[in-house]
Amino acid sequence: MEIIPANSPTFEIVHINAQRCDCGGRYQIHGQQLLEVDGNPIDRIRTSCERCEEERAFFFAVRGEAADDHFERTEASLRAALDAIHAQDWPLAEAQLRQALDPQHGEPAFCWAHYHLGMVLLAQQRPAEALAFLRQAALLSPNEAEFYRGLAKALTLTGEPELAADVQATYKALQTL
Repeated sequence: MEIIPANSPTFEIVHINAQRCDCGGRYQIHGQQLLEVDGNPIDRIRTSCERCEEERAFFFAVRGEAADDHFERTEASLRAALDAIHAQDWPLAEAQLRQALDPQHGEPAFCWAHYHLGMVLLAQQRPAEALAFLRQAALLSPNEAEFYRGLAKALTLTGEPELAADVQATYKALQTL
């Protein structure tokens, strides 16, 4: 059971909405249950694929002080980062994305913030640093094609052309779903 860190109930929904089934379909939520695992509260959310109807459960670590407005602050950081990206203000974009991913004040499992931070680091000619964030984005949402495009670019820039070619093939395959 993979347990995803979540600082707000809203993020749990955002995370599920960012996922794709292996068939390419989106997940629909059917139920929620609060569990206790090793003395820690875990939120179990039951889903099924809208396309193939395969069932999947997501498990989120629940923090005691989690609140819906927590994700609003995280989302505001992401939006400020996107504005900075459009203005090509890379240091500001990086700072805002790091804030969005902060374990205490952001959402450390926010795949799109990982992706954008990786791309901002690439824009700043820091491919080795970018690689970790782009890998994490793909790990958090393994069926999101765009993450593999960025990852292939970082792998090429870090001198791993064979692996980059494999990742590029994954990108192309996911585009057809």
